Amino acid sequence: PVRPSAKTRILISFPPLLLALIFQVFRVFNLYINKVTFVEQAGVYHWQVVMGPFQIINLIYSYAFFFLSLGLIVKYFNVFRKHNRHEQIYLLIASLLLPVLTHVVFRLCAQGTAHDYSPLAMGMSLSLLLYLVRHFSLLRVIPLARTRVIEQMEDALIICDARQRYLDANLAARALFPHIENLQPGDHFFVDKGMRFIEEMQLKVGDSMRTFKVSQTQIRQGKKDSGVCILLHDITQKQEMVEKLFDGATFDSMMNILNRASFFERAEIALTDTGSEFTLMMLDIDHFKRINDLYGHASGDAALQKLARVVQSALRKGDLIGRFGGEEVTILLENVSLSAAMVTASRIRRLVENMTIEHEGNTFHLTVSIGVTHSKRGEPHSLDEMIEQADKALYAVKHSGRNGSLLYESGDEAVSKA
Repeated sequence: PVRPSAKTRILISFPPLLLALIFQVFRVFNLYINKVTFVEQAGVYHWQVVMGPFQIINLIYSYAFFFLSLGLIVKYFNVFRKHNRHEQIYLLIASLLLPVLTHVVFRLCAQGTAHDYSPLAMGMSLSLLLYLVRHFSLLRVIPLARTRVIEQMEDALIICDARQRYLDANLAARALFPHIENLQPGDHFFVDKGMRFIEEMQLKVGDSMRTFKVSQTQIRQGKKDSGVCILLHDITQKQEMVEKLFDGATFDSMMNILNRASFFERAEIALTDTGSEFTLMMLDIDHFKRINDLYGHASGDAALQKLARVVQSALRKGDLIGRFGGEEVTILLENVSLSAAMVTASRIRRLVENMTIEHEGNTFHLTVSIGVTHSKRGEPHSLDEMIEQADKALYAVKHSGRNGSLLYESGDEAVSKA
């Protein structure tokens, strides 16, 4: 609300102050009441008053404030109604209209010779205002401050009954759920009655999806739950930070695949299933040091990134791939036959051989060597043993000319070409 200036407040206060002075001297100047006549009508005695100039000014002043007050009430009527304050707004309107309508009726009936009930109407009006102040604590600072804080808080606050039927909501909630404007107290909050508030909700705000943490506090009356306060706090930024930290702790920042620790952790969990068969591959780039020496480490990094994308394209969605260290990559396939796993290894090798890497004016190609080991269904699976076996197969590929894939054979620790 706009606070009037000091000059405006003085001008508003001047007529009542002057009127108080006129009351004291009206017998001398007749400025407020011009003439008073004692009249008997139908056995009832009363005063018949002829208005003076200042009584007319007083009426104009009073009616001006009446229409100003009525305009403010009309302006904020919807705000009161939306917050279930029907009783307050109706009592306020009644206290304002009662003395004004009584005075209008008195002036229109019998040219001022009727009984004037204005004092009685004024007393009733003041009683209504006193009831409003006492019953609704309109002059207490804490309820006013609480209402103001709740309306201006960034978190969305919704009040529902025990069955999540709508009762009230603050401005943030109305912005988040525009359909609240069409709800009446007692309406189901969700159009789909099967929906409900859960611990975390994703809602579309503008053009983006936001994540909200939902807290619910029961409203109890005695031993009975009569309602619930639902608070929605936007945790999108926090969620993004957590995800970023999780990605940093889980994925290799260079190749965007699992880092060594995360690969080991997930592979160990997967290998506890003795009802599945597993194939582990160890992949190493041939002569990677030469690439770094010839084209620079930035080109080597570009080669690692493209290699990871190409290898992932040859795998299924649930297959594990991680960076073992340097230019070495580990791959774990679950429930793939040995022959199918060797086909996958050959396909990876060919895809890498056929890819072209261009970086900072340099163009070059890669080849990879792959060691493969297989653990049968029904047998215990050991990640350490499988890595050791795949590493032996990889070592054999390196010494047999590179750019190939070999399977580790457990019988005499020999390796055979796939």
